Amino acid sequence: MTKPQKNEMNDRGTNVLSSHLAGCQKMEMRQTRRGWLQECCGCEAKTEFKYFIGDTQVFHSLEDAGCCCRTFCMPCHPYEMTVKELNTEAEVITVDRPFRCAVGCCKCCCYQEAFIKSGGTDLGSVKETCWFCVPSMKVYDHQDELLYIVHAPTCCGGKYNL
Repeated sequence: MTKPQKNEMNDRGTNVLSSHLAGCQKMEMRQTRRGWLQECCGCEAKTEFKYFIGDTQVFHSLEDAGCCCRTFCMPCHPYEMTVKELNTEAEVITVDRPFRCAVGCCKCCCYQEAFIKSGGTDLGSVKETCWFCVPSMKVYDHQDELLYIVHAPTCCGGKYNL
């Protein structure tokens, strides 16, 4: 699989997206923890993420889904999440995940997918593939061409992949 040329990767999306990611080697995404009372009561709060380049927070996002969906349709509920620049609230990307209901009680038949846009322009999608022990996702560009296959480390901190 060939990696797209750099100019192909940066030709889509908002100026905010391009300006922050130009030259960026690593970005960290941290999920905000819920309070102990919410966890004990089983309350489903909106998921919040903070995005860092180095030690500097640059973006934030908050899940946009109804309380009933988050509570009764977890983990397959539909949602939209807009990642925004920290101080200006300018859109960086929008992630749209449609509802996907499991056919049975197992995870093997419920493949999640999300569609990513920036400034109304389609950037691509992320689709879960069939997996047994290690979840994996396929990342596609705006023309539905496979770019990456992503999975979690599997053994000894990721040093050995199974």
